[in-house]
Amino acid sequence: MRRTLKAIMAGDQTAIGLAACVVRTVEIVTVTRSCGFDFLLVDMEHGPIAIGDAALISVAAFEAGLPCLVRVGGPYAPDLARVLDCGAEGVVVPHVETAEEARLIVEKCRFQPLGKRSLPSPLARLGFQVPPAAEMFRRIEADTFVVAMVESAGGVAAARDIAAVAGIDAVGYLIMAGMLAWLTNALVGNVASVYRTGEGTGLSAWNPPIWPYRVIYVIGFALFALQCFAKAIENLLVVFGRTTESPAR
Repeated sequence: MRRTLKAIMAGDQTAIGLAACVVRTVEIVTVTRSCGFDFLLVDMEHGPIAIGDAALISVAAFEAGLPCLVRVGGPYAPDLARVLDCGAEGVVVPHVETAEEARLIVEKCRFQPLGKRSLPSPLARLGFQVPPAAEMFRRIEADTFVVAMVESAGGVAAARDIAAVAGIDAVGYLIMAGMLAWLTNALVGNVASVYRTGEGTGLSAWNPPIWPYRVIYVIGFALFALQCFAKAIENLLVVFGRTTESPAR
């Protein structure tokens, strides 16, 4: 039985998904289901996954009853509606800054009357059948899930206006503080190991000399940790509605 992401969210459940950033084959669908995730996110923004890969994964996920969303490059990416035409249940659009950009996304991804998405060729989500246009619009719109991601202080400030745009199902904001704290903590042990052994990380065949590798490694880690701390503070300020811009002089 196929269960859409809209149905999961409507049931007041927390949906937890797996992001496919590197794996480009349909096996990721089996991995996602076997691990108990509620949906799959195919990332075309940050990795090597192309539209053809996303199409194959999306159709396989649909046949497996697994909701599949595809993240594109941004509100002006040329593949906004195309990933939906190729079988994705929804689209995740990063770097949304304004309500105007949210309306542009809706215009491209939604059929009339909300948007201006053009009539596609036979769709995998309809078994490649060709029902009357009105029925096609109704059936596809019932499942389509559109997410606007805000990733800046300006986007967070406009989040309410973005969320209010008809046709936007969810607004997401990626808080980096937790991830950066985990990564920093994980590297602490690695740095300590490098200093103890006096040679290298032990994770590769190439072990650099004792000096200046240890010095460079520790200094690099310290700068990274400082950047993580600054980013965490910036994220928290944005979450609590505080500006992170420098005051005018």
